[in-house]
Parts: sequence; structure tokens; C-alpha cells
Amino acid sequence: MNEIFFNKDENFQLIQKSNVLYISSEKITKTYPINFGFTTRIGGVSSGGFRSLNLYFKNDDKNKVKQNFQLLFNDIGVSGMSIAASEQVHSNEVKFIEKSDIENDKFINIIPGVDGLITQESNLMLLSFYADCIPVFMFDKNNNTIGTIHSGWRSTSENIIKNAIDMIKKTANSKPENLFFAIGPSIDQDNFEVDEDVIENFKENKQIDNLVYFRDGNKYKIDLTGTLINQLLSEQIPLKNIMKLELSTFLNEELFYSFRRDGAPIGEHVLFAYKS
Repeated sequence: MNEIFFNKDENFQLIQKSNVLYISSEKITKTYPINFGFTTRIGGVSSGGFRSLNLYFKNDDKNKVKQNFQLLFNDIGVSGMSIAASEQVHSNEVKFIEKSDIENDKFINIIPGVDGLITQESNLMLLSFYADCIPVFMFDKNNNTIGTIHSGWRSTSENIIKNAIDMIKKTANSKPENLFFAIGPSIDQDNFEVDEDVIENFKENKQIDNLVYFRDGNKYKIDLTGTLINQLLSEQIPLKNIMKLELSTFLNEELFYSFRRDGAPIGEHVLFAYKS
């Protein structure tokens, strides 16, 4: 099924150079001095519920997670690069990262209180952790400013993507027509069931018009990716600048971790991005 999908979609490719299997887009990486990718669970050393390429330290053997990161770094060909990751607190906060924010003696600099990072720095990798939530890569084609965003339902309800766009406009003088977005794997609509309180949350945050959902008995089913695309279009991002990866974390157990499918504790993937 995955092979058929990737044969149909020219925007994304499955890449496996030795150990790690990840997803990227040569449409971007071969055109601009940028590299990015959405990891899968394939190619690591973790075991049990964290099998195999778990890149989230909580609950797993920390040495194995470090080994997994090293396997990733080896495959994408980086070493000695500073790393910054958003804390993943399900907020709409985004931070512009400079070298002064980085402590070089740390394996990964966790930036507290944010779910999005933007930078213009070279030799700095940005990370965003994800399982069922949406990982979003963004970049400005004119100045190669990059960003990584973690958008679960709370962050989507609070329109984190607007905050990211506002910040890249302010810090890099970006124009909507120059911004490109790659939306990674996340939970599919049929398997993302929520209660009335989530719908009310979108109403309170004035995002109900962007929300893609339908009622199923006493529950609702949300298309988070469709909602995020509506938010991007509301910010005047051209549809041709938005690439959407049609892979469900819930349905593809061999490829992805899923909190909704497996419960906690589980492993997590990363969206990685850096200027090459």
C-alpha cells in the first residue's frame, strides 16, 4: 500500500540509505539548500512498545534513544550540528531561535513552553516530536528561513500556524507567496474521535469555520490536516505551496507510532530540518 502511494505522489519519497527509513521531498531538497524529513519507526534499536526508531526520551532507555539519533544523523550525513527541539506542550507558542539560545554542551536543547521553532541559522537542526499530531515543515524560498511546528488539536484550535506565519513575516520579512509548507503524517479523520468540548474549543478560538469535522452519534470526527490547510489558506498561502502527505499514523502500524491506537507509553518520531 505504501509503495503504491508513493508511486502516485511525486511530492514525497521514502528514503532509506542504510538503517533509518524517513520521508522527505526531493522537490524541495534538490532545489533549495535545505534538508528535512519525517522519520518513521523503522531503523532503530529500541524494543517493546518503542520498537524501533523511538526518538523521544521519556520512558525509553536513554542510551537506546541516543543510539537511534546517531543512526539518523549517520544516514542524513550530519555531525557536530547543534540541535533545538520544541518542548511539545500543546500550545500555540512559536520561538525564533538564534545561536545565543543554544548550549553547545547539550545533546538536544529543549526550548521550553513552545510547539514551534523558526531559524535563519546554519549548522542548527530543528526538531519537532510527533506521533498522531501534525508535524509541519515551513520555509521561505527566498531567504531559506526554516521552521518546524507541532500541531495537535489544541495547537490547531489556537491557530499555531498563524503565529508561525506572523513570526516569519516579522523576523525574516517573509511574504505569503514565498512560504512553502510540507504537512507530515498524522492521525486520519475516521480515527480521530472527540467530544463536544473540543468542538466548543474551536468555537471559542474562532476557528470553527476552518474546522473540518462531522458528527458521528454523540461524538465528532476531526480532520486536523484539512483544518490546518484551511488556516494556511486563510493566511493567503497559495494552495500550490502546500504539500500534504497522505499517510495515517493510526492506520500504518508498521511505519508509525500512534497514541490513539496503542496508548501510552509509546515512542515518537521527529520532523527534522536544517540548512544544508
